[in-house]
Amino acid sequence: MVFLMHQNPNKGVQCIMFSKNLKTLRKQKGFSQEELAEKVDISWRHLQRLEHNESKTTVKTLKKLIKVLKISDTDIIKYLKTNENETENEEKE
Repeated sequence: MVFLMHQNPNKGVQCIMFSKNLKTLRKQKGFSQEELAEKVDISWRHLQRLEHNESKTTVKTLKKLIKVLKISDTDIIKYLKTNENETENEEKE
């Protein structure tokens, strides 16, 4: 399972699943599983398992995915803020 770690001052460290967005990001960038796996130097099967949240990976591979998919720090921060707002709304209900 691939996680991004996020430090929330009110709630401590939170784990945010990356795998649920990996397939969407890959398709938005126009990569097949085989193409992205080759660029990141992993097997297409490993990438498939990451997309389905069936496998773990290394920080090195995660960094390569972020680089190849051109995920900016701003994108990560936006994602974290959106996720944090959704979590807060769920807790209120």
